[in-house]
Amino acid sequence: VPEVPARDAEACPSRSARHRWNGGMLKCFPKFRASSRKQVVMFGLEDAGKTTLLYRLKLDWKDIKFAMKNLKKEDDAGYHYEELSTAPLGDYGIWDIPGSDEMVPMWPMFYRYITVSAVLFVVHGSQIKPEKLTDVGRVVGRLLNEDELRTAAFVLIINYDTDEPPMENIKSIEDSLKVKVLKERYPRFTSISMNCADVSETSTQWKQVLAFIAHQVSLSSK
Repeated sequence: VPEVPARDAEACPSRSARHRWNGGMLKCFPKFRASSRKQVVMFGLEDAGKTTLLYRLKLDWKDIKFAMKNLKKEDDAGYHYEELSTAPLGDYGIWDIPGSDEMVPMWPMFYRYITVSAVLFVVHGSQIKPEKLTDVGRVVGRLLNEDELRTAAFVLIINYDTDEPPMENIKSIEDSLKVKVLKERYPRFTSISMNCADVSETSTQWKQVLAFIAHQVSLSSK
């Protein structure tokens, strides 16, 4: 997994990636800066469950896994953006950012051009390989220390295919990512486990995520 580039480092994505992203995305960023709608960016490696989570929240698709398989077969732009309105956070937008090797270096484009209220970082607890957790931990650490994200809420989402994942698996991932240390060092950081294919706007886990973000937003605005 490539590093999220340092502030002044120059990312070198492929030509197709530059065309696909820079062609349209940079033009629309100013309107998001001017909007009062809170902006949430969702990061994670490929196939972590980010797009599944986004469209379960937005459309409440029942057969979300089948829909995601069809989406990947199409000429998908990679990134997705949807707007929602749910208490207690109110109006917010979620950016689903690709986690491929060529796109990770472009992640800073989002939080350097728009004001980010929260970061969601999704890890697929059922599929991620142990050796990848080291890469994830490094990326999470870099994001937590980015100047533009210093007041943003940060939620680590451990995605499982079952509603009741084995607690020993969750603990193993949390230990690998030093979740306890991060919570002590960064009060704006938390973690939660959920089945991204079965979540909805009214789910207890999602309400907990929004409540945490809303609390951090209120603290940062004081």
